[in-house]
Amino acid sequence: MSTRPYDRSFALAFVSQAIFALANMLLAHYARWIGFLGGSTDDVGWIIGIGSVAGLVLRPWMAQFIDRVGNKASWALGYGIFGAGTIGSLWLYDLSWSVYVYRSCLVLGPALVFANSITYITKIFPDTRRTEAIGVMGASGLAAMLVGPYIGDVILGLGSEPRTRDDFTTLFLTAIGLMVVPFGCLFLIRVPDTRNRQTRLRLTDFVQTVRRYWPGGVLVVNVIHGLYMSVPFAFLPRFIDDAKISIPGSSELGTFFMAYAGLALVLRVLTRRVPDRCGRRKVLLVGLCFCGTAAFSLLLVDSSRPWLLIVAGLAGGAGHALSFPPLTSLCLERFPAEARGSGAALSFLMVDVGTIGGAPLLGLLAENYGWHAMFIAAGSACFLSASYYFSLSVPVWHERARRRRLGLANEPSHEVAPWTKHYGLPVAKSSSEDAAKIH
Repeated sequence: MSTRPYDRSFALAFVSQAIFALANMLLAHYARWIGFLGGSTDDVGWIIGIGSVAGLVLRPWMAQFIDRVGNKASWALGYGIFGAGTIGSLWLYDLSWSVYVYRSCLVLGPALVFANSITYITKIFPDTRRTEAIGVMGASGLAAMLVGPYIGDVILGLGSEPRTRDDFTTLFLTAIGLMVVPFGCLFLIRVPDTRNRQTRLRLTDFVQTVRRYWPGGVLVVNVIHGLYMSVPFAFLPRFIDDAKISIPGSSELGTFFMAYAGLALVLRVLTRRVPDRCGRRKVLLVGLCFCGTAAFSLLLVDSSRPWLLIVAGLAGGAGHALSFPPLTSLCLERFPAEARGSGAALSFLMVDVGTIGGAPLLGLLAENYGWHAMFIAAGSACFLSASYYFSLSVPVWHERARRRRLGLANEPSHEVAPWTKHYGLPVAKSSSEDAAKIH
């Protein structure tokens, strides 16, 4: 493990991730592409949801692939799959079966890329700074959010109707062109070699690894997080078009994401060490409440109050900044370095479950009962998940406080979370370092 994790390789990884995220954020307008091809809001939900199935099904093998061949090869493969999905989308002329294939590539590619970035930084940063590392690397994506949707709106004509096929062709070609930089940076990054040649690409091996290092009830929060994230990243462009929301001379989606990513980026930098110092669980709960607030804030947005998109964006950005690093860190903490690929895959797999189940459900709600029903459902799910995880965290906080009073903070903790007790699932022992902190 590097004694200076913020080195040249980390800088290259950050730039590579940032430019890739920019290409990915250009495709935040994919719901509009589905609409251009004749799809309804319901179709958006199904295509987004079914398109995530590939990520869900392949996550176990993806994790073992990372652990077996290492970060560089699997990282490059993720870039290639995303590029294939982007190029393939140019060939679409209707909503045939192929739209699901190309959308799956646009989900699977980033899934492999982000899983690699997570496993990479957990190898070069000490465990005491893992959440900080996840937050700092995640800032690259937030930086891309600042400009990606706005650039996409400029390419598509800042809300001008009707959009032409040439507009969308330019959008996809711009995303493809940006991929040159991430590929170039990847060849210069030095990644610690923690490959496990004994790892077999079998589902049973992944299941055994997951059972051995089961993270517990935090995975439920991952599912809800996946459901919620489909609101800003899948449905928002369609909502803006359907509600006739217009900000003269500006990009409506770009305005939302500038507020979203701008505040998220500032908070990510200012609070990068707060979860490790004050408690990951506490920061995660605050972030979930902000996510719920963001969804409910969209209830106030209409054609007469378009600038309230900024309020929803600020709340969503705060939720994203505060929830993602501790959520991922809590999922990874029980996995050793040689199994971090499996830990990252499990974390993102549960997000996929939320997207696959949530996006079609939210799309049906919006189609049949209106956008407000969808926002209420997403916001309520966030607050319910916060309540659930709070109930799991209270016994942990009490146990850690008791151990501190008895002077046992430096002794290894053998506590088992209530959720895992209830379902009889095995968990690894907590580290003495975690026991010393009241999370």
